[in-house]
Amino acid sequence: VFSLKGGVGKTTLTYFLGRAQAEASQKPVLLIDADLSGTCLGDLLADTVKWAEAPNLAHLVCGRPEALPEALGAERLPVYVHFPFEPGVEPHRPRRLRATLTGQAAVLFCPSHSESTGELPIDRDVLQALVAGESAGGWVSHVIERLSEATAAVVGELGGILVDHGPGMGALQRVVRQAIAEDRQTHKAASPRRVLLVTSRDGVDLRMCQSFDARLDEGEAEALCWVVNRVQPGQPSTKGGWRDSVDARFRRELASWFSERALPFYEAPEVASGYACSQLGWPLGESHRQALEAIRRELFG
Repeated sequence: VFSLKGGVGKTTLTYFLGRAQAEASQKPVLLIDADLSGTCLGDLLADTVKWAEAPNLAHLVCGRPEALPEALGAERLPVYVHFPFEPGVEPHRPRRLRATLTGQAAVLFCPSHSESTGELPIDRDVLQALVAGESAGGWVSHVIERLSEATAAVVGELGGILVDHGPGMGALQRVVRQAIAEDRQTHKAASPRRVLLVTSRDGVDLRMCQSFDARLDEGEAEALCWVVNRVQPGQPSTKGGWRDSVDARFRRELASWFSERALPFYEAPEVASGYACSQLGWPLGESHRQALEAIRRELFG
């Protein structure tokens, strides 16, 4: 899940999609927080959980390559169960992954915390330098692939994997896009991995996305799913529908830019207030549920 700038709702949408796909597939769905310079997703999921003290993705990325297999062992895997909640478990302690989740709707979470205060503190400057490097993007992508495989080895078949990337188009994002394009060429079919790019209706954000879209090659473009967040639902009788709430300066350009490819996610005051206090409500309202289901089907089929 990508965005070109922060604050557009990428992380919130990642969470809701994880919940929706888990319920639709009746299998565990893994959320990976790959925003290694921040900890938005962890803060969003539970304000009482001490993610800074838990082993996380940042430890795997900053660890020695030869130590990765051991670090991904079933007993040490830094993946936790966010949902369903387990009665009697202390709310401030992350619940470790268990094999008993096989064939069950569940949201699993691998956090990242650049300011870890646990047994293995993370040097934030080192982590940022590592993530910024071109070759480092390939290493982080490799770690995420192995993490996903190790999680599936514990719980069985996953209903899906959602990776929440940091804003921008850095080394890791380029590696992911390249891998998807290579998948398409190798299998001569759609890649099982897709890019979901989230934008707001703001003109600056839309202009950035338009520029990004123009630079994509044909193979990558077909792997993209666009979501314009925080749009007004609009009445069915309105000619432009939800697109009428998009920045008026760009409506004509946008009509030819992504035509019918963009999917809406409607503005929801309860989501904004929930994000502010790290308590996202569930389920969403009817218009949000229908929009979320359309996005879910586009990504997962």
